Amino acid sequence: MAMITGSNDNRKEWDRLWQIVNTNPTDFVSWTLLLQSCKHMNSIESIREVYNAFLSHYPYCYVYWKKFVEFELQMSNESNAFDVLERAVTSFPISIDIWIYFIQQLIHLNKKDNEIIVLFERAIKLCGNNYNSGDLWSLYVNWLRTRQDLSEVTFLYDRLLEIPVNSLCQHFDDFMSFVNQNNPICILTTKEYNRYNSKYMDLINNNNINSETNEFKKTQENSSHLNGKNLEESDTKIVFIRQMIINERKLIFKSTLKEMEERRYFEDNIKRPYFHVNPLDITQLDNWTKYLNWEISRNNDCNVILLFERCMVSCALYEFMWVRYSNYLIDKRYEMMRTGKEFFENFDINAIRSVFRRATQIHMKKSFKIHNLWALFEEREGNFDEALKILDKFQLDNPYLIESILSKIHLYHRRGDVNQVKDLFQTSIDKFKEYPKLCAHLSIRFSRFLFKVLKDTESAVDVLNSALKTDPNNYIIYLRLIDIEYQKRDINSTKIEHLFDNLIASTQSLALKISMTQRKLEFMQDFGFDCEK
Repeated sequence: MAMITGSNDNRKEWDRLWQIVNTNPTDFVSWTLLLQSCKHMNSIESIREVYNAFLSHYPYCYVYWKKFVEFELQMSNESNAFDVLERAVTSFPISIDIWIYFIQQLIHLNKKDNEIIVLFERAIKLCGNNYNSGDLWSLYVNWLRTRQDLSEVTFLYDRLLEIPVNSLCQHFDDFMSFVNQNNPICILTTKEYNRYNSKYMDLINNNNINSETNEFKKTQENSSHLNGKNLEESDTKIVFIRQMIINERKLIFKSTLKEMEERRYFEDNIKRPYFHVNPLDITQLDNWTKYLNWEISRNNDCNVILLFERCMVSCALYEFMWVRYSNYLIDKRYEMMRTGKEFFENFDINAIRSVFRRATQIHMKKSFKIHNLWALFEEREGNFDEALKILDKFQLDNPYLIESILSKIHLYHRRGDVNQVKDLFQTSIDKFKEYPKLCAHLSIRFSRFLFKVLKDTESAVDVLNSALKTDPNNYIIYLRLIDIEYQKRDINSTKIEHLFDNLIASTQSLALKISMTQRKLEFMQDFGFDCEK
């Protein structure tokens, strides 16, 4: 641990907070206090230590990624600052705020245009379809306009107008202004301009140009020049081409607007789109569930994945959401394998593993259900060793969780490794000798395996008798012994009668005594030969 420099009081507070968060990493309040103490640090190493530790547990906290970068920049560590930003977008790839901040830093530092474009495209690929990504698109458009890449601006608007972002109407208004302020030959590719020009010439030849352009000309009344040049001779042509540019995009805009309005109901009900350790209220969880159901029903895998990713930011601490996301990816993967469809990259085995890693290593470290689901997936993929590694790691952190032990046993059983199953059962039973109830539960499961799978009745009975020494008043063990005797080819009525007597004597429950006495009576009537009994 890096040492803090400063007053003794600061050092003591630093040590105290470190001890708290190391003991309990889920103590978010202590983390925030520790992060606030960074202003008292004179060592960038100490600051890095705090932020690296915190962000490994809470990677969805955009504000702290930004503060970390600012600390690096204040120390003139530009290279380290960009390393932190790369880590940020890797850990939180759908954060529009992080991407915008990252891009703004490149622009501010006058990085090369191609570097900035690459970063813009990475951001658009990962979160450009987000309902709230309007600011990212605006930044890209405005930057291209400052570079005078006007045909690229048009192409970018073509992409944007197909995305149902919340600011779609504003973007379309901006697009129309952009078209009206520039000569079409400057904002179109040569191929596209020639297409419009060809249509214009056809209409000229057919004497239809006036009717096509008359209405649109009304919007041009206040414009006497284009790009600073008098274009009176070609004004009709420019008006016509502008009209066609806008009309073609208007069709796309209206279609996209319809989808945007359908989404608005769900989006307006998302009151907390960011991560927080405090629980979400039930209406928020219900809205996410309904929104996911709606998106899945539309059968657009890209949009479903993006919505799940957004959901997992708000619902990162909800096990059932991780289970649903994982099951969706797995089900889609095997559906594609069955039908022979082309694989979507998010259903690749490594993409699914990435989701499981985020869940098990960051947000759901103590969730057996998620770990077991991952292990089952690896087993299904034929990766026995990987499945075993997942269960071993979870068991190492949770040595007394019986479900984890049984899952490992079941894994070996399905593989057909009977000796390993027996060894694991016996080792676990020995480990739980000081916990009679757990020991009894494992013993009952072990005896069932021995009796039903290995057909080893004698060993099954021995395991149960051994369990009775640890937990002599456990009536379930007696019932299991009685059940084994019942299922033998030759019933030993004396032995079963003796077991019933021991069971009745061992319990303090009057209701159980009456119930077992009734069962004993029924047994003696069915199988006994002594009328006195």
